[in-house]
Amino acid sequence: MKKSYKPFLILLFLAGSMFGQITNTVTFNVDMTNLIAGGFNPAVDSIRIQGLVWDSFGASLDASSSTILSPSATDANIYSTTIIINCGTAVVGDSLRWKLFIWPSDKIKGGSWEGFEGYDGRPYFVHENGAIVNEPAVIPNFQYIVTGLGPQNTWHFMADLTDIIGTGEGYFDPTVDKIVVEGLVWSAPGEGVVAIVSGSRTMQQNPILPGVIYETTLVVELDPENVIGDSIRWKFNASPSNRWSNSGWENGVGRYIKFQPNGTTVDIGPIKPDLIPNFTLQNDSKVLFQVDLNHHATNRYDSSAIPLAQVQFVSLRGSHAVLGSWSGVWEPIDTVTPGVPALYDNGLLGDKVKGDNIYSRIVTFPKGGVGGQISYKYGVYYPGCEQISATYFMDGFGGTGQDLTTSILERSEVFEVLDLWPNNGGTSSVRMLDDQIPNSFVLEQNYPNPFNPTTTIKYAINKRASINLYVYNILGQKVMDLVNEQQEAGTYEVKFDASSLSSGIYFYSLSNGQNLLTKKMMILK
Repeated sequence: MKKSYKPFLILLFLAGSMFGQITNTVTFNVDMTNLIAGGFNPAVDSIRIQGLVWDSFGASLDASSSTILSPSATDANIYSTTIIINCGTAVVGDSLRWKLFIWPSDKIKGGSWEGFEGYDGRPYFVHENGAIVNEPAVIPNFQYIVTGLGPQNTWHFMADLTDIIGTGEGYFDPTVDKIVVEGLVWSAPGEGVVAIVSGSRTMQQNPILPGVIYETTLVVELDPENVIGDSIRWKFNASPSNRWSNSGWENGVGRYIKFQPNGTTVDIGPIKPDLIPNFTLQNDSKVLFQVDLNHHATNRYDSSAIPLAQVQFVSLRGSHAVLGSWSGVWEPIDTVTPGVPALYDNGLLGDKVKGDNIYSRIVTFPKGGVGGQISYKYGVYYPGCEQISATYFMDGFGGTGQDLTTSILERSEVFEVLDLWPNNGGTSSVRMLDDQIPNSFVLEQNYPNPFNPTTTIKYAINKRASINLYVYNILGQKVMDLVNEQQEAGTYEVKFDASSLSSGIYFYSLSNGQNLLTKKMMILK
């Protein structure tokens, strides 16, 4: 994040504007002693610097720089690399964010990326122009999983690529593309992790099976901190990333496998991956993005109501270059530089009705640019929202993993999308009725039903998990979060007040990260 400027820093900024941007030559050093002792093998593993360009300064790395770290000449346990950083609009004292990244990640607890509490990375503080900097050695924040201690499963993954196989742009082309199984080492509350004992993540075609089936078999071992029955998260990923929407990743938080007793073999699939190949647009494609703030919209940080009368604009960020970038601290200036679209409720730029709290804008994806599926999110700006979160200056739509998606296709007319800003807090109360462990995962019918305006929803969970209970309208749009937290095994009751919703049919869905249960209810007013 940007630091507070002192007067002398402002002078340095003006000087930088007169004589060009700041460039630093920086040697990064990493003390690998513990990591090598834990299992890092230089023959097959690599570690590199990632970031330094994530924030809103427009920083870039010189093309001659290598981000891969290698042993220094004087100490085999100290890995180093020298990087030339063009610091963009940053001034002396600003910080550029970075992390260490290990590949392959199969035996790293939590995956390839370092993890930090309270700040998503490490800071590099910008020095004066032309500075040559030797950074002190840092200790990597990784932990290797020790194998040979836990139960093992054999997992046979199968992907059905029949619908997307082909040649050239817009297809999965076997001559240039590959598909891999990613994840399995990602950890989050209520999820387990495994180490890969043998097998390749990269999938190969089985020419004998009908259709176009790619497959691979992995022998995996459960981390001893987890238990049999825990769910393991994973995704398909296609590469090279520039040929695929969302950089080749499936959308959403991921798929799940439940770890079985030791020695079990599990067939997974065939699954049609949620992978969308990119293509080149032959004409401009126009999309009207609209986000509705009328349904008791709340912010994602403390679930307080968004003051609609104070909203100045809504920004739009996403995976497509036209939408700017996911990175940075989401400041209002981003809508000017580097060009994140801003949505307004002023009856202009595609907005249909002025003053209806539906913020809108037509965004043009130009001829010759990339088409295909994109993911995106909104950020709302109103005075004081930058004080709610220590991470972002603008209130962000939903939560982690709750990206929205649409497709940029060849269309002659303007394509419209309408999203409802969620009520993250909901109007509900939750209490545990019984802490006895149920036999299964259950969602009961609400009572009474129909109702006005309150009803009760009961559910049971048979193990500790991250529980989500959401309400959707008949269009499938989420209108309220009733539960979004870790819960212990037991039976629960939710008192739901739907005073803010209009009459009609709604659906409520209960998820534990592995299973999804849905029932219908009706509000009559």
